[in-house]
Amino acid sequence: MGWGTVIECKSCGYNLELLEGPGMGYCDLDFVITMLESDQAQKALELKDRFEIIRVDGYMKIYECHSCNVLSNYLCLQLFFEGGGKFETTYLCDKCKSHLEIIEEPVLSDYVCPECGNSTLGPSSFIARIDWD
Repeated sequence: MGWGTVIECKSCGYNLELLEGPGMGYCDLDFVITMLESDQAQKALELKDRFEIIRVDGYMKIYECHSCNVLSNYLCLQLFFEGGGKFETTYLCDKCKSHLEIIEEPVLSDYVCPECGNSTLGPSSFIARIDWD
């Protein structure tokens, strides 16, 4: 089971659902591949055909762009191969195309709203916590 929250910009009303953790279906590689962006899905399919996969980990993670200072939410897939190899999904910022990094506990005041550019992000006044599967 995963968890999450909704953040919103106090200036313009922009909101973003941030989910973290494993979902029940995220250990099924075929299911996870359908949820990935096309380039990531293609890479996972190629690896599935070429290597013996001994473990599949899938989690929703929060990512940050160091250049734009914004948050994103994506599925992180890790494949572990017989013999020690590993694959992990990677993502680029929609805005500047910089590489996104996973962060564990974002401090919302450190980030800007992707809509208006103000540093007024905070927890939603309507939804405090989300439990999802």
